[in-house]
Amino acid sequence: MSVIAIYILVLIIATFVAIIVTLLVIRKIIASRSIKSNERLYDFFADRFSYVLALGEDIPLGAIRKSFLEMVRKSRGTGRYSRQRKREIARRVILNMSDEIIGENRERLSQIYDALGFADDAIKELKDKRWWRQADAIRELQTMHSTKAVGSIITLLSDKSEEVRLLAFEAVVEIDGVSSLPILVDLLRDLTRWTAINLSRIILEYKNEAAPYILSLVKHKDRSVELFAIQMLGIIRWVNAVPSLIEIAEKGMTQEVVEAIHALGSIGDERAIPVCVSKLASRNSEVRAAAASALGKFGAPSSVESLIPLLDDKAVDVRLSAAEAISRCGERGMSALETAFLNGTENVAAAARYILDEVDLVSISRSIVGNF
Repeated sequence: MSVIAIYILVLIIATFVAIIVTLLVIRKIIASRSIKSNERLYDFFADRFSYVLALGEDIPLGAIRKSFLEMVRKSRGTGRYSRQRKREIARRVILNMSDEIIGENRERLSQIYDALGFADDAIKELKDKRWWRQADAIRELQTMHSTKAVGSIITLLSDKSEEVRLLAFEAVVEIDGVSSLPILVDLLRDLTRWTAINLSRIILEYKNEAAPYILSLVKHKDRSVELFAIQMLGIIRWVNAVPSLIEIAEKGMTQEVVEAIHALGSIGDERAIPVCVSKLASRNSEVRAAAASALGKFGAPSSVESLIPLLDDKAVDVRLSAAEAISRCGERGMSALETAFLNGTENVAAAARYILDEVDLVSISRSIVGNF
């Protein structure tokens, strides 16, 4: 290759590099100006919205909307992209402000959000095929407590994405109140374990307020919903549910009976003791184990005599549940368990020893902790 050819090649490369560097510099300058412009717009809208909130309801929502549209139209940049950018910045200002204010101003800000059409924008985004865009829209509408969006959010309870379904459920409960729980759970149906866990987290935020609505689901035609409702009543420990749970424990199908007994044990109302004692004689080992476990939670010395025969049950889990329940029935229970260990059959002695060893370990651990 000649010297001239090498010189030309170097010149071309240098020119190309110079062009690339120049373009990068220009891009950086444009980006910097765009950021500063966005910051000025953000401050501008923040000041305006703060002023409007300070005036309260003296300014009608229609006037606020008209003023906003005029601001967007008259400020620098009249193209479609520019107007959209301004709307997005204003929308972001309102969302950020909603995290910082409470009370009447918070409610007023939500009204402004709706009046300026931002709720409509988010509702349109609920129809996006990308689940993460739908999720963002749900969160935004929930944050702004947009009542006009409830109907659209409810339609997502049948969405193929479990994440979207759960977010929709949570949003509607927060916006529309716990009275919507039966309708929402009914729409979900066929609850998976993962869905049930997440629903319980949402419902536990309302506890006793939600309990009456959960109780209405204990006879639901969808078995997964029925079992979920029974379990939730036990977790919430709603005493008013005891009569209904006793009825289920007496007349329900096996799994419903088991869950109802567990729920009664968690609630701890002594009205449930007779039905739990009666279920110790069930043909189903799972029911017997549940009944023994529930009686253990009551810790009633009167149930010891009914529990002792289960120490020799053919099912291991029943024997252990009975032994543990007896150990929780005070001195009378511990005495009966020690007697069973010394004088019982091999199965009885093994079950009694297993629980007695656990009790000793707990006592030793507490003693050690107490010395420090």
